[in-house]
Amino acid sequence: MTKYFVARAKEGAEYTFTMNGSIAGGTKARAEKLAKILNEYKHNLKPGEIWHVYENDFYYNIRIEQQARISKSKISFSAYKDY
Repeated sequence: MTKYFVARAKEGAEYTFTMNGSIAGGTKARAEKLAKILNEYKHNLKPGEIWHVYENDFYYNIRIEQQARISKSKISFSAYKDY
């Protein structure tokens, strides 16, 4: 199970978030880096939304859809598998 994940939230109301399209983040530092990059490029964001880091638990873990790999030149996404 990943320790942190990133999800879209309304800016200023980060205590609520959308589980559609949530992305496994791994460690806190990696999740924060991922959120920063996704926010910078406004990846799949509607006006007024941001990507935010959340701590994972068993309830949220079953709803995480993707995982991301960050390289120097790109981010690649794949299906999240937690075995």
